[in-house]
Amino acid sequence: MPFSFLNAILLAGAAAAALPILIHLFSRRRVKKIPFSSLQFLEQISRRRVRRVRLTQWIILALRVLAIALLALALSRPAFKGDFALGKSRGESAVAIVLDRSFSMAAEGQSQTLWESAQDRAGEILEVMDNQDRIFFLGVEPNTEDVDAYPEPMAARDALRGMEAGYDGTDLAAAIRRAAGVLAETPALNKELFVVSDFQSVGVTPGAGTGGLLADVEEGTRVYLLPVSEGPIPNTAIEDVRAEGSAVEQRVRVVLARHGGVPVTELALTVESGNEVLGEQSLSLAGGQRGAGEVSLSRLPGEGEALLARISRDRLSVDDVRYVPPLGTSRIPTLLLQDPAQPSPYLPLALAPEPDAGRF
Repeated sequence: MPFSFLNAILLAGAAAAALPILIHLFSRRRVKKIPFSSLQFLEQISRRRVRRVRLTQWIILALRVLAIALLALALSRPAFKGDFALGKSRGESAVAIVLDRSFSMAAEGQSQTLWESAQDRAGEILEVMDNQDRIFFLGVEPNTEDVDAYPEPMAARDALRGMEAGYDGTDLAAAIRRAAGVLAETPALNKELFVVSDFQSVGVTPGAGTGGLLADVEEGTRVYLLPVSEGPIPNTAIEDVRAEGSAVEQRVRVVLARHGGVPVTELALTVESGNEVLGEQSLSLAGGQRGAGEVSLSRLPGEGEALLARISRDRLSVDDVRYVPPLGTSRIPTLLLQDPAQPSPYLPLALAPEPDAGRF
């Protein structure tokens, strides 16, 4: 079991244990021969009694030395790295939790979303932390997500309940590299790194493997990889839509991507305006491939009429719907202005592609 001292410099105080020995050596009585006329008034002392007295003196000396040595040992604060088998006898820990809040975590699992499973796993980690442990939460997109530090697990649990999955990408290598840097700067005796993710291949450098991901982790840091998915998510996403044609006849071109190795057949693609379906088509896509489909419209959209393209719902439903820019417009520019400390609840509502969410 790895063992260390939190105040190792105070171990030098163990040298003071030699003081009782020095005092004993310098205070020994020298034997003097004194002439005495008669021994009739002196009691004879047996050799056994002399040995008993000497043994008692040695025991007292040993106890004095041991007391000083134990005092120096206690002041140096000995601690075990990790959980000691006979109870909590370890030093303060720094725990970095790389929590995947990327786009794919909104996918549905067997009983809940992957993000909800990730929250449960992170909560289990925090439950076994000690009160003096320091917690760091990191996302998997270092360019947009900050490092959140908490002085103890209770504060981290409160923050975890308020977290949500976002729309960022995944860069596990950069996230782990940043977590390793955060742990390297902390003076804690124990350092642990937990990675809670669905480990989609898009977030890992090809050929890097586990060794490549953990190349920057400091030696002695315990690393735990906690997957919340059984493997690649078979998901179809709408990547781009645009209106084509003329003022007389229009069609909508939709670019799709099939993630995962499982192909999809008879994928329903529709273009809708409110509850009205203006066109539909059935498509097939091979696993890991991209494709495009064109949907002819049964009528021309009116001025200001919002169209959206929709595919059959799958495990990650948030990328199954997309607005169609008006004819002649390649993209819809959007400027978001809000106070980060007080985010507006109307922005998600305004940008939601769901027909029942309303629009501005």
